Amino acid sequence: MFSFFAAGAVFCLLYWILINIYTGFNVSGGFIWIIFTIFFAMLAFMMREYKLHPKKIPLVIIVVLNTLTFTGIFIFMILELLIASAAFIKPEPGLDYIIVLGARVKPDQSLSKSLKYRVDRAVAYLDEYPSTYVVLSGGKGLDEPVSEAQAMAVYMVNKDISPQNLYLEIESKNTRENIIYSEALIKRVIKKNKQENFAYLDNTREEVLFAEDKPKRIGVVTNSYHMLRALALANTGDMGKVYAISAGADPVLYLHFSLRECAALLKDKFMGHF
Repeated sequence: MFSFFAAGAVFCLLYWILINIYTGFNVSGGFIWIIFTIFFAMLAFMMREYKLHPKKIPLVIIVVLNTLTFTGIFIFMILELLIASAAFIKPEPGLDYIIVLGARVKPDQSLSKSLKYRVDRAVAYLDEYPSTYVVLSGGKGLDEPVSEAQAMAVYMVNKDISPQNLYLEIESKNTRENIIYSEALIKRVIKKNKQENFAYLDNTREEVLFAEDKPKRIGVVTNSYHMLRALALANTGDMGKVYAISAGADPVLYLHFSLRECAALLKDKFMGHF
């Protein structure tokens, strides 16, 4: 056990160094790897002390620590498999709306790497299905110069996407709000379009089926590590089945972000959000 925990401590420390060098010490939540480094180093020390001086540390403490640690690792591995599997869902063609979930915007109003993956995927989808409407979802964080939705809109217009295809949701602060507020925005758009159609046919007595009456097919665009939770939240609403459009992720930071997603999944499940 000493070798296993010592290797875990070394791995966490080296990964912390790697992601900080890679991002210029600008990775959110990177401190968690230092916490894991200390945790595994303490476990390794206790295993060594128990082997050299078995009477100093009660066996029950060793058993409990090992049980809790390996249970946590097992849960992490199961969640990681589920997160990875969600990334391979084939995108549904010709959706009516796609919701692009926001992420950090840099001080110069450019997109962070994670957000750029998402928006580039949305642009590629619109190139293939130009009649699809896009909801850009993301408010303005305390350290952001503009809302995430605005930054995404500027980027997409510069990629020759028509502004008429874009709807901006600028109030949300987290993934759950992204979904809830985007759903409300889509409903508002559908209602507005339906009212305009009624106004146009106001003087007729014919019963007609409006295009806006048909169920809308909606997709969510986000990074691969984020897709499982995004779909879980989206499919608890009344939008019907929501489809996945995976945007990929930075390979160096994938482990870091997917670890955060494990914690977020457990939190949302515990809070009853899905």
